[in-house]
Amino acid sequence: MTTITRQPKGIPAGGQFAAAAHAETSVSLRPAAPAALNEEDILAAVAAHEGPGAVPGVRRRIAETTTVGGRELFLQRCDAMYNPASPYRIDRSIYGPTPEHCDALAALGYESVNQFDREATKNFPSLGAVIDGGIGPDRLEVLGKLSTHQHQWSAWEKSSYLNAPLEDLDRVITSPGLSRAEIYLATVDLMGDEANSARARKAIGMEIGDRGLIEADQYPLEDLVDLRDALPEGKRTAAHIVALAQRGITGPRLRTYGSKACETFAGKDLDEALVAPKTIRSFLNSGFYPSLAEMKVLHDAGYTNGADLKAASQALRTTDTKMLAVARKHATGSQMATFAPATGKVLRPDDPKAIGRLARLGIDHPEQLRPWAAACHARANSFIDRDQSILAIHADIIKAGITPERLGAMTRAGIPVTEAAKHKNTQDLWAAGAEFRAAWDADQASKVARRWESQPTTWAYTEDTYLDGANS
Repeated sequence: MTTITRQPKGIPAGGQFAAAAHAETSVSLRPAAPAALNEEDILAAVAAHEGPGAVPGVRRRIAETTTVGGRELFLQRCDAMYNPASPYRIDRSIYGPTPEHCDALAALGYESVNQFDREATKNFPSLGAVIDGGIGPDRLEVLGKLSTHQHQWSAWEKSSYLNAPLEDLDRVITSPGLSRAEIYLATVDLMGDEANSARARKAIGMEIGDRGLIEADQYPLEDLVDLRDALPEGKRTAAHIVALAQRGITGPRLRTYGSKACETFAGKDLDEALVAPKTIRSFLNSGFYPSLAEMKVLHDAGYTNGADLKAASQALRTTDTKMLAVARKHATGSQMATFAPATGKVLRPDDPKAIGRLARLGIDHPEQLRPWAAACHARANSFIDRDQSILAIHADIIKAGITPERLGAMTRAGIPVTEAAKHKNTQDLWAAGAEFRAAWDADQASKVARRWESQPTTWAYTEDTYLDGANS
């Protein structure tokens, strides 16, 4: 059975007031069509219209009704579908009511399918909505005069439409010359709840036109208005305002923490956070969304604003709080972003520590490392472990006091950059590089033996030429 869509608890439905009602002034039911149809006549019509093969299925559906009234309604439904001269009307887009619908509708007092045809139920999403609302034929006739669909009714309006005395409801709906606000107030009054009526009138006096705010009676109107006024213009919907209020967000909190924080966290949690409101706002405005506990960790690590956090996150390609916190203890987000291009756009987890070391050595930009990089003889680094921080290697070399010129001599002697710091005081660099040059020669011999190369490439320098860099 189709059921109506329920509004979330605590968030009244509806926006501005409904359109003005029609001008009908009395309750009048359509005359019911002739009843007492014969099942065999219906099945004969089915056979003539659809063929004999369709008869068993229709017979089975007729038998699924459980009441006399429901069976009669379903027979009328079948007559409307298969008898071209039928006086009955059904909504053919949904193949008319089911046997279950017919039993339920008969229990509500319906005697003819014409009473709930498409025109009669135009303000409802389905017959299921009529059944769930307990709406009998007389009330359906009156509600058909409304110019609004059930999905547009507020909670208080819906309560009145479904439960108010029918004659009073018809009088309100068809009263000429009333404004939308006056029709709304009269509709609310029909329920006899003095508190609701008083709140509705107070709200109209405060120029609150949104029924969703009026009917959120667990919150003072003044608080809802203050919350609404603190929101950006595009977010001032009743559902959004009430949802914020349900989480303990008030106008002052919204102004203090900003809309993103208040849309993400509850008011109590924001007040108990151990991070300053401006820091929370800055973190969230950067496009990074850590929890409040994670914000505390990041703030304690040294991040004070969203731009710093965003830069570090992009440079390390991570949103992992622990990794970002460890990195920030060594370098700022700006420093990480500056050095990231020198390492292929993404920093390794151990690079921030190296950046901090370089900063203490007076190196604050990767361009300053270019003299050391340019001085290196590439062959010396052929066999080093590539899975390590190149920035850390530079920091070791610079801390050891090795100039670009001396690093050039070291690598031309065969010493790789990873071993350079160990030889900062070595006098005979050529002798120190012997083992590394031997590894080069052995690798070349292996490639020739495997026919990867036709002849070995000899080391580019000799003991006489490595110091000044002249090729042998």
